Amino acid sequence: MGKINTSLIIIVLVVVLGFISNPDREQHQTAIENHITQTIAQNEQREGTVGEELGLMLRRQFIGGVIGNNLQVKNFGLLSLGKINDRTRTIGVFGQVFMMEEVVIDFE
Repeated sequence: MGKINTSLIIIVLVVVLGFISNPDREQHQTAIENHITQTIAQNEQREGTVGEELGLMLRRQFIGGVIGNNLQVKNFGLLSLGKINDRTRTIGVFGQVFMMEEVVIDFE
């Protein structure tokens, strides 16, 4: 009986931890913004001059606005899903946000 009680306590603690640490909308948005910014930086592969750093900051602000206007996060308690244009882009669980697929910004 002791092993069953211990297992039940561990399961309950994991579930409670999942609810407490479920990522919010801001964490999903930050994960997408970071992913896009890193992808742009990798594609450019330039040395970071002051002008390029300023351009990167401006692009990040623009990307943040576009993502912020189109991101919907559905919270399911233990996990959350970030959707853009009705497609799941991120999954959040235990305080982490994972990219499900590439995010393409559609300007239409």
